[in-house]
Amino acid sequence: MTEFADGESLTDWMKNVAAKNLNEKLSVFHRIIVALSHGTIFFKHRDIHPGNIILMPASHVSMGPEFTAMQFDPGIRIIDWGEALPVIFGNYDDEPEHNFTLLKTAPTMIGGSITSLPPEVFSPWKQNADFGGLYESWGMGLLLHRIFLNEELPRAKSLGHYVESISNGSLQRWVDDQVAQLKRMSLPGGLIIPQLLKQMLEISADSRLELSRAARILWDIRYEKFSITDEQTLFKYFSSPNDYEPPDGWTHSFFPDYD
Repeated sequence: MTEFADGESLTDWMKNVAAKNLNEKLSVFHRIIVALSHGTIFFKHRDIHPGNIILMPASHVSMGPEFTAMQFDPGIRIIDWGEALPVIFGNYDDEPEHNFTLLKTAPTMIGGSITSLPPEVFSPWKQNADFGGLYESWGMGLLLHRIFLNEELPRAKSLGHYVESISNGSLQRWVDDQVAQLKRMSLPGGLIIPQLLKQMLEISADSRLELSRAARILWDIRYEKFSITDEQTLFKYFSSPNDYEPPDGWTHSFFPDYD
């Protein structure tokens, strides 16, 4: 089944990203994370980039504490699932063996956009089933960088150069530099968005932030107007965003369950 999506591609939206205000950038990024966090419960997309993200008109968007979970719609369409692999099938022993083979080998398979290819493809990790959108979280971290810093991503000359940047630490140094740039900016949430970038661009997938956690964090910034200015609170909050509660409590007791 297909659906006609009469919206704007993220590629087109990004052409004028430098002129957009911080609230619009934050809103669009949050909407994308919410949509992708739902989709990756069942499948790894494995080809996520701006050309595969459609922003629907404002009339399609239903987000915020005034909407119930059934009404919630970020107004985002994720297209081109041709590289996708199933995740949920790995829970059931009676499924065909090929599903387990796909899940086991997925971290070592090159597919989709090279620009959002996470490092673990070249340094396989122990976890066989990639739940929580960890694969896509890397690409979303790169998107966060492009939206808030208005910079194009550095292009490796080849896959070999990309692998070298992982092994010699230059990729990690680049991530650290981008986090430092964000910290120097005046952003909603104080230190939260720089830390979000850091944890979505963890070289090791085992340490990377799940998309559902990123969605919760963005919810807190946008609707709770939550901000952190000290490293101790930042560490405590990111240790478990869904369980954290500020001293004065939350304004809205309800938030969408993205898991």
